Amino acid sequence: MNYMTQKIKDALKITAIYTLRQMLKVLWLFPVKKQRIVFNSFSGKQYSDNPKYIFLDLYKKYGSALEYIWCRNEKDDELLAYNNIKTMKFLSPAFLFSMITCGVYVTNCSVEPFIPKRKKQLYICSWHGGGAYKKLSHFYKNRKSFKIMSKTRAKMTTCYTSACKLFTEFIAPDWSADSAKFLSSGMPRNDILIHKKDDKKLVDSIKAKIGIGADKKVVLYAPTMRGWAVHPDSFDLTLDIESLLTALNERFGGDFVFVFRCHHVMLNRVKIHQHTIDVSSYNDMQELLLVSDVLITDYSSSIWDYSLLFRPCFLFTPDLSEYEAYQSFYVPISEWPFPYAQTNDELVSIIQSFDEHNYFEDVKQHHSELGSFETGTAVHAINGIIQKHMGAL
Repeated sequence: MNYMTQKIKDALKITAIYTLRQMLKVLWLFPVKKQRIVFNSFSGKQYSDNPKYIFLDLYKKYGSALEYIWCRNEKDDELLAYNNIKTMKFLSPAFLFSMITCGVYVTNCSVEPFIPKRKKQLYICSWHGGGAYKKLSHFYKNRKSFKIMSKTRAKMTTCYTSACKLFTEFIAPDWSADSAKFLSSGMPRNDILIHKKDDKKLVDSIKAKIGIGADKKVVLYAPTMRGWAVHPDSFDLTLDIESLLTALNERFGGDFVFVFRCHHVMLNRVKIHQHTIDVSSYNDMQELLLVSDVLITDYSSSIWDYSLLFRPCFLFTPDLSEYEAYQSFYVPISEWPFPYAQTNDELVSIIQSFDEHNYFEDVKQHHSELGSFETGTAVHAINGIIQKHMGAL
């Protein structure tokens, strides 16, 4: 795409967003409902992530006293098991009306710039990644439309959750946001990893849901996306699963099973090989991390979440040089505490030489260097803000 074509597309996009914002203001005739809360995870693709754990805590405390609306593009039996839950497709008329009239909006993505936010509304961006690893906004930050939308989103957003000090320091300027809006809360979805990591009953129940015996050990392979979210690149699973399982069984003992979770934007773009239990349709990544004895990933921010368990995590990075040149990192990969390998032979080698004590100390130092905010109280902190806001309306 040449420069002029991109410039025209940016202008049209900005115009469309501005026009829709003005049109939707007619719905300001309807009052804000202080007890109406809209939750959105990945634009309606999932019932998951930080919004899920914020919702669960509110529901436990208030039950049907509040009006809960979930942006959900498909029927979700897990959600519908709760009373007083409404589900609406992303960008549907019902969703737009609910957005205009809700008292609180909780999302794990950026807020929608075409929605005209009202003064009485609380917008919480909980995001969907912690730590300070792969750079965000890398593909768009030099485009005029992105800069304008970033400023609009930043102005609309009441507060952001932050996993650590460096996340706030790096992300705030990237998003044109005031760093004072970033809460030193940790991520709500990570409270379960801190409080439930030794809950064998819960672990066994999750294993049963995904068809794994309680006596099996789990290695979870969860590579991040390639390319960008709108047009992701295909990704070939070059990992040698047989040699990996052999190395894990020899180093850690037990009988490991290989579990694969595809990034949600990469579905149908990754070749699945044999010896694999595919859990890509299992929405709750935190539950998968909880049952995993070992994590294999690459540049995914799941390494931050998993590090709270202090369990072995290895990075398989055969495309490291290309990825680093294309996307880059906030903190160099050489400073992460997770051993990384670019070939299958190297991966086997770092597994065989893994030292638990050194790894534990490295992870603790990593948390300190990034300025971790994870204390297992994130849900309490966020819902305290929501409760205060509802009472003030």
